[in-house]
Amino acid sequence: MVLAIQSLLPKSRVLYVSATAAADVKDLGYMSRLGLWGLGTPFSDFASFAAKIDRAGVGAMELLAMDMKVSGGLPDPPRLVGMKGEACPTPHAWWG
Repeated sequence: MVLAIQSLLPKSRVLYVSATAAADVKDLGYMSRLGLWGLGTPFSDFASFAAKIDRAGVGAMELLAMDMKVSGGLPDPPRLVGMKGEACPTPHAWWG
């Protein structure tokens, strides 16, 4: 569903929030806007990216997490994202 929303709203800003993003490569699949796979990267799609990281093992995930941290893709826990002064409308859905 997250990938579908990102496709439908290509110019929208995205904030990925995950407690387990660097624990397993499969947990990164919905984070398509990080630029880890696709055009301009060594990996054509998420499947090829995930396969390569899986084969390389835990060390590759650690290096990826460090790279994401340095590039701003994975914030430090002490620097939590603040939303003070921001308004976020809450859509209401009726499930029948």
